[in-house]
Amino acid sequence: MIVLTTYISEFSPRTLQNFISDLNTQRVLGFFIAGIIYSILLLLLIRETETVTHFIALSFAVLFAIICTFVFVYFIHHVSSWIQVSSLLHYITRNTIEKIDKEFKKETEIEADDPWMIGKVKILIT
Repeated sequence: MIVLTTYISEFSPRTLQNFISDLNTQRVLGFFIAGIIYSILLLLLIRETETVTHFIALSFAVLFAIICTFVFVYFIHHVSSWIQVSSLLHYITRNTIEKIDKEFKKETEIEADDPWMIGKVKILIT
């Protein structure tokens, strides 16, 4: 969080919005939230019994915790590559080109003005 705060103060507050809207960041966040919810539900629903029927649920929780560790390492790698200036410039450039392509008409779709009408208002007679 300190790295992201520093990064935002150096460049722009919109970088946090771009980071949160990133699909990889959303997946990691969803994975961690699922792990927390599963752990809380497991703590609430498992009661002490004499049989060992809870072995599968607890084994799954341990496996999920190990997978969360690997996802956390991936997240650290993703953040460290995302906060590089070249990555930010690439993202801004790609976004700008996509917006230009989306918003502006193609050159073939634009009707050329008559050369004698440059600087004058066209009057349309209907």
